[in-house]
Amino acid sequence: MLMKVTDEIFAEFVQEAWGKIPQKFDQQMENVSVVIRSEPTRELKISANLLGLFEGVPKTSWGQATHGVQPSIISLFQKNICQSCTTVQELKNLIQEVLMHEIGHYFGFNENAMYTLDRKLRRKFNQNGSKN
Repeated sequence: MLMKVTDEIFAEFVQEAWGKIPQKFDQQMENVSVVIRSEPTRELKISANLLGLFEGVPKTSWGQATHGVQPSIISLFQKNICQSCTTVQELKNLIQEVLMHEIGHYFGFNENAMYTLDRKLRRKFNQNGSKN
């Protein structure tokens, strides 16, 4: 089912999710942009349900060889995210989870580490819904 929200409302939810990023991550982020895309391009359709994507050099790999490299990009795919939700609260929660997952990749976490981190963060956000 497709949760229907305007582009503006979706962007507000992303901004709200950004405001909940734990400070220990937020304070260390640089040279990265978050963009909202309608859906993945044909080239990016790694899976039919791709919700987000980190493109760039993970911060753990930065060094002299990465000086001057283009900013990293975190893409959130609005259509796929909305298709996964039936309520506004589910939508807000999923945006938060996808954003944090992609931020984890920015910091160099692999999929196994992200699975553990996702579970911890999901519990934390569901308990208090606020930033530390």
